[in-house]
Amino acid sequence: MVLQFKKANCKNCYKCLRECPVKSIRVIDHQAQIMEDKCILCGHCTKICPQDAKTVRNDVDVVRELLTGDRKVIVSLAPSYVAAFPDSQPEQFINALYELGFDEVQETATGAKYVSREYNRLLESGVDNLITSACPSVVRLIRQYHPAALRYLAKVDSPMVAHAKLIREREPDAAIVFVGPCISKKREAEESGIIDAALTFEEVSDWLSVCHVNPSKEPLEYLRPTVPCDHPALNYPVNRGIIKSMGAYRDGYDYICVDGVDKCREVLDNMDSLHGFFIEMSACENACVNGPCMTCPPGGFIKSTELVRRYAKNRAGSDRVEPTDETFLADYAAIPNLTPMPSESELKSILAQVGKHRKEDLLNCGACGYATCIENAIAVYNGNAESGMCVPYMRERAERIAAKIIDNSPNGILAVDENMRIVELNARAKELLGFPDLVPAEAQLSDYLNPTEYILAMENGTATSFRGIYLDKTDRYVDLMLAHIPQTKMVFGIYTDVTDMTRQKERMTEARKQTVATADEVIEKQMRIVQEIASLLGETAAETQVALSKLKHSVEEEE
Repeated sequence: MVLQFKKANCKNCYKCLRECPVKSIRVIDHQAQIMEDKCILCGHCTKICPQDAKTVRNDVDVVRELLTGDRKVIVSLAPSYVAAFPDSQPEQFINALYELGFDEVQETATGAKYVSREYNRLLESGVDNLITSACPSVVRLIRQYHPAALRYLAKVDSPMVAHAKLIREREPDAAIVFVGPCISKKREAEESGIIDAALTFEEVSDWLSVCHVNPSKEPLEYLRPTVPCDHPALNYPVNRGIIKSMGAYRDGYDYICVDGVDKCREVLDNMDSLHGFFIEMSACENACVNGPCMTCPPGGFIKSTELVRRYAKNRAGSDRVEPTDETFLADYAAIPNLTPMPSESELKSILAQVGKHRKEDLLNCGACGYATCIENAIAVYNGNAESGMCVPYMRERAERIAAKIIDNSPNGILAVDENMRIVELNARAKELLGFPDLVPAEAQLSDYLNPTEYILAMENGTATSFRGIYLDKTDRYVDLMLAHIPQTKMVFGIYTDVTDMTRQKERMTEARKQTVATADEVIEKQMRIVQEIASLLGETAAETQVALSKLKHSVEEEE
């Protein structure tokens, strides 16, 4: 598969689906997936994905294996390379490719000049309108999504295929590797049957880095015999480049450049109303120099355009096309694009799942990635989308659930923003805190409650708990938990009514105090009795001791 998604990086934002001009992306289990049979490989999704979740198949290992074999390996190099590698001169970059092990490097523009010749021949034959066939994404777009416009598409090979045929004519056993800024060239190379592999400039740049080959350090003279192209076809990668390569305008035709898939589709929808147009069509806005795998210099596509134009101007010295026995005619057949359609009842059932029961409920907001709610429902029917992708419905549902939970919570809930304005307040909080029934939207907390704890929670950014707070307004006791939500710069408080528990504890404490007091009284009384008894016992013992002493003394005297 040429293009796919990194599962871990996909964040369910649907941006790729919104931007995909042919809706060739399905979302299953909250994961975006490329539908290979519907994708035109324009590569737009790889450029706009905010999470860099798209990956292009890397074919460097395939090419390395070719280089270790016995076949001669020849590069067909797209002329936009001068903009992709602006820090080196053309001779230096080609030498860098030789350092990687390639046997020969030729420019794809060599094949483009034959393509331009065929376009001129078709115009000479008096065709009504003519759409260029150089961009494989445009060709796929017409074959699969606008088959009615096929009769206007030039039945001519792309420059890459035309060049490969020329190489095969001279080197029948050679392996051919295309290098350029385009993703769709990978599929075109596979379908051509004569191109062994297609690399992007990004792949080549990474490969050079791994091999420690710096093009800007290479010699300024070719390391091997190389014949650069000198035809105006070197302008192909820039807007109106094809038109410029064809020489003088032919009477009876307007030469128009259309770039970007959306604009191409608009033109294709109206082709039958147009007459006498030569249309240079490119899936990439600003043409190939703004391709999805273009390593653009500072200055973006404007600088890239300037670099290619300057290169073509300096190199182009001849518009001569050498004779060849090769033919460059192609047969582009329509590709069936049959999408099963749900019945009216099935469609209503799918729409009802996301709360769309009436015509007024069809917002057609496009947040899910589809232009209309009906298109999304059709995608759900075909297993290419999920009903939960309806952002307004899911948001409303989440808000309703949250509101229901908050309104029915036995706890008081109060939330404030960073400016201490009340943003959420349920009826239970009003009851516990003694707030009026009507609190204005975004009212200041300080108008109703001391905001100190909330301010500290906002500043500290940590959860804080308070136990047994007494509220004199309502004569209640509450436990308060404060938490900070940094993403929304909010602090919310949850008030739990602990009045009954607190009062029960107070009653138990009072009962314990009374019990202790009663026990103290009893103990004190008992101590007094004990002391009295002890006192009486002490007096009797003393008297007995005195009597016995006297008796003893008397006896002793008698003796």
